[in-house]
Amino acid sequence: MIRAFGIISAVKEIFLQSFSVSQIQKRFENKYATQVRESLIQINLFRMISICSIITVFELIALPYYTIDAYLNNGRKLCYINFFSQLFLLVVSICFAVKGMHVYQNKTENYIKSPHLYLIYYFCVSVGCLFYIYSDIKSGVPSATIYYLALILSTIPIFTLKEALFFIILNTAGVLGILLHNGREAFSQNIHLLFILLASWLVMFQLRTYMYRIMHQKFKLEEINKTLDLQTKIDPLTNLPNRRALNEYIKEKLPNWKAQNKKVMVLMLDIDNFKNYNDTFSHLDGDDCLNAVAQAIIRKLNEHEKIEYILARTGGEEFIAILENWETEEEILKICVALNRAVENMHLVSGQGSCHQYVTISIGCSIYDPTDVRNEGENPINAQLRLADYELYNAKKEGKNRVSFKGRILN
Repeated sequence: MIRAFGIISAVKEIFLQSFSVSQIQKRFENKYATQVRESLIQINLFRMISICSIITVFELIALPYYTIDAYLNNGRKLCYINFFSQLFLLVVSICFAVKGMHVYQNKTENYIKSPHLYLIYYFCVSVGCLFYIYSDIKSGVPSATIYYLALILSTIPIFTLKEALFFIILNTAGVLGILLHNGREAFSQNIHLLFILLASWLVMFQLRTYMYRIMHQKFKLEEINKTLDLQTKIDPLTNLPNRRALNEYIKEKLPNWKAQNKKVMVLMLDIDNFKNYNDTFSHLDGDDCLNAVAQAIIRKLNEHEKIEYILARTGGEEFIAILENWETEEEILKICVALNRAVENMHLVSGQGSCHQYVTISIGCSIYDPTDVRNEGENPINAQLRLADYELYNAKKEGKNRVSFKGRILN
């Protein structure tokens, strides 16, 4: 009694696990529905191409062998249902292999455009196998095709629930109809075909659940890794990119700058007498000051829609900006002067001993020119950063709250 109860519990657990995809989706709050669907289509296309290749090779060998054996060795007539079923599977597999390779080579953008390609293929495989099973049973021969059909549909594609139910109904109804059509004796002799199908459906649902779980966990892990990677590239105080993010930005953009011979402006910005501000007020007030200055710079840069930029906090009170799509040097210098005014016009009272009444910034400027032979190397922007830092030193030396470019000081 206890043993029977244990078996029943085990069977119940199998069924619960088999239909637990909805629980997996609920657990992950359907966050990855689109990614999972696209991934399923991609995996199914690749697996479809693989099974097409296997069936093509198999039928290229089996079809001539069957034809020769039917006519020469046994002296019996060719069974046209078997012959055309094999020929049908061969032609279908070749056609879908070619189409599948074309879609697969076009990568992700076309995966979602062909969501039904693999479904049509497995439908054709099911129909071909069912005709072959019908021919075998009608001839009184035990059909081994059911094993191929069950193996293909249960282990290769990853169906959604609706797709799985469609193929279950199609193949179960097909086999049942074949058995009933061939009489009671054929039905009793081949009833095991239905149990083979039943076992294959259980395997299919188990593998389906396993793959859904793996994919959801994969996308969850990717999301966590992206979040962690983003956190390592963001300054936690100002939410600006940090030096690592700036370096990656430069590495990504540099080939385009070189290819287009695009000049970019490099700005080094520094808050004047920031230590005095912290000493006079507090480090918490200093944090607020940093945030306020960063937001003032961003607001002013955003006023120039055509200019593309990145602003990063690279030190205690130091910022670096890289500006693209400007037209003249004078245009950039006017923007830099406007940045000075924007910070000063916040009227944040500076600390004791500062040069100015309100918090100000100094700016050093340099230009990266891809056509300049001196700007060669793995990261030529570093040379411009050093030059901008030198210009920043000049702006500080000349009284702060100034812009320095090529030795020219603007107040």
